[in-house]
Amino acid sequence: MNLPYKARLSLLEEAGKYQFSMGLGDASSQLSQANMRFGLSKIHHAQEELGMEEKAIFIGAPDECVTKNVRRWQNGFGYGGKLIWGNGKEKLIFLDVLPNACGILVGSLDSMPDCDEVVERARSLMATKHFIDDVKVNMDINRSNHFIDVFKVVESDMKMPPYVCLVHSGTPELRGDNGDHMGMYFHQSKMIQERMETITTQFGSINYVQEGDAREYLDAFDFANDFSKKKRLLFAGELFDDFKFISNHCHQGLPSYNEMLLGVNSTTPKGRFPLALRANARGYMLSAAPNLSEEMMEKLNFKQRAEQTGAYDKLVKANILPHGGGYTFPMMESLVDMKMGKGGPLYGVKTTGKEAVIYLSGPTQFPFTYRGGEVLDRILELELGRVSVVLEPVWVLNC
Repeated sequence: MNLPYKARLSLLEEAGKYQFSMGLGDASSQLSQANMRFGLSKIHHAQEELGMEEKAIFIGAPDECVTKNVRRWQNGFGYGGKLIWGNGKEKLIFLDVLPNACGILVGSLDSMPDCDEVVERARSLMATKHFIDDVKVNMDINRSNHFIDVFKVVESDMKMPPYVCLVHSGTPELRGDNGDHMGMYFHQSKMIQERMETITTQFGSINYVQEGDAREYLDAFDFANDFSKKKRLLFAGELFDDFKFISNHCHQGLPSYNEMLLGVNSTTPKGRFPLALRANARGYMLSAAPNLSEEMMEKLNFKQRAEQTGAYDKLVKANILPHGGGYTFPMMESLVDMKMGKGGPLYGVKTTGKEAVIYLSGPTQFPFTYRGGEVLDRILELELGRVSVVLEPVWVLNC
């Protein structure tokens, strides 16, 4: 039986204590935080049933925003941050976060490629069968926000060729089962469904695998992540004659049994990581700084709450950087209300310039665009990294 309405609100408020947002505070960030409370509350319920003392936390990055993946949203999760539910070694993986090994490859180019020729090569590539590790490649550079970018280098702290390409793609091939390979999305994978367990909470079910099944699932993700990186290398090698490798990072997946990257790079001090904003905005390569610093935790009013919730060590070792600007909604001013019902929450949003409140169940119902330089400003303000390379967009291919 469901708890009374006020008791359910209390559960969401408790889950909110385990959210640590570095976001911009716009409507997209507010919606993400509100929805994430449902996901965190479900995980907390499952952790309690499984006898885990340590509660899950979410660290929202400067690009914190909604997710356009309807299933992930309905499962109670936002985007632009790092979800942590253990020490990295406990064999327990929550499946509702839907890892898919999406990432961005960065390469340098000695000369400006001819756009017409690259378009023809891309169309030829999409019409030709390719296999990686016996899995047929799905040429997904024309899906969702996946793309091929070409930039001119305008500033750099290192010697490098004058142009840069970015390849953004994922693994639709491995969302469901593919031969002997387990799919990543539990609702599309019979192999996962045969192994997963389910716990019912006040806000819907939460699905997970543990012990040997978690090991098998993490192995399957590692295969998908390796496949995804090889696929981006295939795209770059086929499209550009003088491509030279710089980096190839996953920003949507499982670094361990107990962590999920939701649109952020997991950083190392010596690495350089891409920040791709709007198509008409500059891009960047960032050198990461260890984050979060104690000074920034104080500035963000995180420190006391982090100590009270046991999240302090996770925050000082967050080490994340956004891969993009995230979604924003020009017609939305702020989140002003939330109603719960059998069909899931409805979010009341005040529109810009009007007093009317529009209630929506998900972010796909509203026109959106991508954030720009304000995300970089926030990264620099919080000393999460510094600009290593400045890139001017020349053309973008989404064919």
